Amino acid sequence: MSSSPRFADVDTPALLLDLAQVERNIDRYQRLAQDAGLALRPHAKAHKCAHIGRLQIERGAVGLCCAKLGEAEALATLPDLLITTPVVGPLKIRRLMALAHRVKLAVVADDAGNISELAEAVRQAGVALDVLVDVDVGQGRTGVPPGALAGELAALIARSPGLRFRGLQGYQGKAQIVVSLEERTLLVRDAMSKLQTTARLLGQDCAVCTGGGTGSFPIDRELKALTELQPGSYVTMDTNYAKV
Repeated sequence: MSSSPRFADVDTPALLLDLAQVERNIDRYQRLAQDAGLALRPHAKAHKCAHIGRLQIERGAVGLCCAKLGEAEALATLPDLLITTPVVGPLKIRRLMALAHRVKLAVVADDAGNISELAEAVRQAGVALDVLVDVDVGQGRTGVPPGALAGELAALIARSPGLRFRGLQGYQGKAQIVVSLEERTLLVRDAMSKLQTTARLLGQDCAVCTGGGTGSFPIDRELKALTELQPGSYVTMDTNYAKV
């Protein structure tokens, strides 16, 4: 019997990949990050697949990123997850606490009220939670402005029992698919200078600066403003990223 895929037997929707190419992509980015002395925490939003996430971790990734709580719940068989948008509201925070019992988990926050809610939730749930301050470095979607306010939130996290301040996140999504390398580099440099300014205010307390993506990956490797890189689409690639 042929070992070739029998596509008629595959129900839709289904993710079908060339495994050898996926593994080459994973290995290449992992090697490039390690050669630059940077950690790799790939974003799962491109594949949403625990099996691929496990391949990435087995090859050296420190963990995975998830865009939202539902993705993290679906990938809870993986050992280390960062949710890259704030988790707000009592229903979602209860789900977050249940997940924190199952997996090493980190979240981002950009609001003092949300941090207080997380602190009360971890107290009641009897868990600990890593929290990063989300800094708006140009995306204009979430995050506090660079500078003093980020420091205030970091201090609030640090003095909240059950919460551990881990560092900063800064993501400039608008730069990722800018075709001109020169223009893309300028956007990334501007974004990372804002993150670095904030990190310097926090000093040694800021252990992690995480962010970046597939489009900014070669620039981030050179800048080294980030300690942890979050590319996602590199695993499967797509036509937009193929252009850049």
